[in-house]
Amino acid sequence: MSTKFLTQLSQDFTKLLENNINYDVIIKVGKEEEVETLKVHSAILSVRSSYFERAFSNQWKKTEGNLLKLDKPNIRPFIFKIILKFIYGGMIEINKFNANDILDILIAADELCIIELFDELQKYLIKNESSWIKQNFIYVHEIIFQHDTFIYLKEFWNNTILKEPRLLFEAKNFSEFEESSLIEILEMDDLNIEEIDIWINVIRWAIENFPNNSTSILFWSNDDLNLLKDSLKNIIPLIRFCSMSSDEFYNHIKPYSKILDESLYDDILHYHLVKNWEPSFITILPKRRIIHQSLPTIEKSKSKLRDLDKTMGGVIT
Repeated sequence: MSTKFLTQLSQDFTKLLENNINYDVIIKVGKEEEVETLKVHSAILSVRSSYFERAFSNQWKKTEGNLLKLDKPNIRPFIFKIILKFIYGGMIEINKFNANDILDILIAADELCIIELFDELQKYLIKNESSWIKQNFIYVHEIIFQHDTFIYLKEFWNNTILKEPRLLFEAKNFSEFEESSLIEILEMDDLNIEEIDIWINVIRWAIENFPNNSTSILFWSNDDLNLLKDSLKNIIPLIRFCSMSSDEFYNHIKPYSKILDESLYDDILHYHLVKNWEPSFITILPKRRIIHQSLPTIEKSKSKLRDLDKTMGGVIT
């Protein structure tokens, strides 16, 4: 017969950390004004983490006198101490931390190979902090797609972009979204957004990344327009111009005709003017599968587009 006393064991190991008893490692954590020195035990850390097992091995260890030494400037002391408490005591009170801190804990856990935390922290963020994820949609994307282990968060992000693509395209910091990632999004057939909305926001993305964006595009020089055109060369082939109405073409594409290849623009023009026209320079991609939107949502979208297009010097009616 065996009896479990895991709670007491957890408390005892946590005391070992808190009281600095028989430590053999000094870890310097943080940088600049936020630096702390922590005293820990190589045996416990090595058993709980393959990262520390390697760091304290004969091949990689660094010593200072009789103590092992390790520097972790890229992890905040606050976050590192949470990880340490979990390593020693096997517990973490997730609900005490905000979403940004939980994401930082997850990043640190990934780096330090604390495998037990991977799934739990991701599931907690998805269940309890989905609003925060959506409010910080681009920032979260930038972080999670750098980590192979963030499987659940990636799946949530990818599912959300299909249902609510405006979280990305209408974000104030949309211009910070990387081109390679934008290309992947534009290749999706199931984006729940009208093509004209994509076009207007893609133009905004390009202009806000352009150094000469202080004046209306209508007053740009030919050289500037050619540079803008070049910045969109990988994006424009993914825009489904044939999914737009003739009115949308006239009001939203024509004002930006100078940033399109002449042959491409001519193809789009003929498509909207000539019945059964077969384009020569444009591939007719399938129309995106859009979920029905309510009238208030459509009107709100049109209002945003009018404001945006006026800012860029286009003409929206």
